[in-house]
Amino acid sequence: GCGRLALVIVGRYRLNFRPDIDGRLALSARVGPLPGERDSFETGQWLERMMNTGAGMLRDHASTLSIDPQGYGLLLQQSLAAHLSGEQLDAEVAEFVNALQFWVNTGKNA
Repeated sequence: GCGRLALVIVGRYRLNFRPDIDGRLALSARVGPLPGERDSFETGQWLERMMNTGAGMLRDHASTLSIDPQGYGLLLQQSLAAHLSGEQLDAEVAEFVNALQFWVNTGKNA
Protein backbone atom coordinates (compact mmCIF):
# COMPACT_ATOMS: atom_id res chain seq x y z
CA GLY A 1 0.00 0.00 0.00
CA CYS A 2 0.90 3.65 -0.17
CA GLY A 3 0.73 4.21 3.58
CA ARG A 4 -1.99 6.86 3.33
CA LEU A 5 -4.89 7.18 5.75
CA ALA A 6 -7.97 9.39 5.73
CA LEU A 7 -9.94 10.10 8.88
CA VAL A 8 -13.29 11.89 8.95
CA ILE A 9 -13.89 13.94 12.12
CA VAL A 10 -17.48 14.48 13.27
CA GLY A 11 -18.67 13.90 9.70
CA ARG A 12 -17.31 17.33 8.73
CA TYR A 13 -13.56 17.26 8.25
CA ARG A 14 -11.52 14.79 6.25
CA LEU A 15 -7.99 14.59 7.61
CA ASN A 16 -5.38 13.03 5.34
CA PHE A 17 -2.28 11.40 6.77
CA ARG A 18 0.68 10.23 4.71
CA PRO A 19 4.27 9.26 5.45
CA ASP A 20 6.70 12.16 5.15
CA ILE A 21 10.48 12.50 5.25
CA ASP A 22 12.49 11.26 8.23
CA GLY A 23 9.61 9.17 9.57
CA ARG A 24 7.42 12.22 10.07
CA LEU A 25 3.71 12.17 9.29
CA ALA A 26 2.16 14.75 6.94
CA LEU A 27 -1.34 15.81 7.98
CA SER A 28 -3.56 17.84 5.65
CA ALA A 29 -7.19 18.85 5.20
CA ARG A 30 -9.11 20.94 2.73
CA VAL A 31 -10.22 24.29 4.19
CA GLY A 32 -12.49 25.20 1.31
CA PRO A 33 -12.66 26.50 -2.24
CA LEU A 34 -11.12 29.73 -3.45
CA PRO A 35 -13.80 32.36 -4.17
CA GLY A 36 -12.67 32.76 -7.78
CA GLU A 37 -9.86 31.96 -10.16
CA ARG A 38 -6.50 31.48 -8.42
CA ASP A 39 -4.95 34.65 -9.88
CA SER A 40 -8.07 36.85 -9.81
CA PHE A 41 -8.31 40.15 -7.96
CA GLU A 42 -11.25 38.78 -5.96
CA THR A 43 -9.23 35.81 -4.74
CA GLY A 44 -6.27 38.07 -3.89
CA GLN A 45 -8.50 40.33 -1.80
CA TRP A 46 -10.08 37.33 -0.05
CA LEU A 47 -6.66 35.82 0.73
CA GLU A 48 -5.50 39.16 2.12
CA ARG A 49 -8.54 39.30 4.45
CA MET A 50 -7.87 35.70 5.49
CA MET A 51 -4.23 36.46 6.32
CA ASN A 52 -5.09 39.67 8.20
CA THR A 53 -7.70 37.84 10.26
CA GLY A 54 -5.55 34.79 10.89
CA ALA A 55 -2.05 36.22 11.32
CA GLY A 56 -1.96 35.22 14.99
CA MET A 57 -3.17 31.72 14.18
CA LEU A 58 -0.38 31.28 11.63
CA ARG A 59 2.20 32.58 14.12
CA ASP A 60 1.05 30.51 17.10
CA HIS A 61 0.16 27.15 15.54
CA ALA A 62 2.21 24.49 13.80
CA SER A 63 -0.18 24.21 10.85
CA THR A 64 0.23 26.25 7.66
CA LEU A 65 -2.10 27.28 4.84
CA SER A 66 -1.42 26.68 1.18
CA ILE A 67 -3.28 26.72 -2.10
CA ASP A 68 -3.83 23.19 -3.35
CA PRO A 69 -1.65 22.09 -6.29
CA GLN A 70 -4.58 22.36 -8.72
CA GLY A 71 -5.33 25.92 -7.53
CA TYR A 72 -8.94 25.31 -6.53
CA GLY A 73 -8.87 25.67 -2.78
CA LEU A 74 -6.99 26.15 0.44
CA LEU A 75 -5.32 23.35 2.36
CA LEU A 76 -4.22 23.27 5.96
CA GLN A 77 -1.06 21.23 6.47
CA GLN A 78 1.12 20.15 9.35
CA SER A 79 4.14 17.90 9.70
CA LEU A 80 3.90 15.69 12.78
CA ALA A 81 6.97 14.40 14.59
CA ALA A 82 7.99 10.80 14.15
CA HIS A 83 7.22 8.31 16.93
CA LEU A 84 4.48 10.26 18.74
CA SER A 85 2.70 8.46 21.55
CA GLY A 86 -1.02 7.93 21.14
CA GLU A 87 -1.66 10.73 23.62
CA GLN A 88 0.66 13.12 21.78
CA LEU A 89 -0.95 12.25 18.45
CA ASP A 90 -4.42 12.89 19.91
CA ALA A 91 -3.29 16.31 21.15
CA GLU A 92 -1.68 17.25 17.82
CA VAL A 93 -4.74 16.17 15.84
CA ALA A 94 -7.08 18.03 18.24
CA GLU A 95 -5.06 21.25 17.80
CA PHE A 96 -5.07 20.74 14.02
CA VAL A 97 -8.86 20.27 13.98
CA ASN A 98 -9.30 23.44 16.08
CA ALA A 99 -7.14 25.36 13.59
CA LEU A 100 -9.10 23.82 10.71
CA GLN A 101 -12.41 24.95 12.24
CA PHE A 102 -10.97 28.45 12.63
CA TRP A 103 -9.87 28.63 8.97
CA VAL A 104 -13.12 27.15 7.62
CA ASN A 105 -15.12 29.77 9.55
CA THR A 106 -12.72 32.57 8.60
CA GLY A 107 -12.96 31.58 4.93
CA LYS A 108 -16.75 31.76 5.01
CA ASN A 109 -16.66 35.24 6.57
CA ALA A 110 -13.69 36.79 4.74
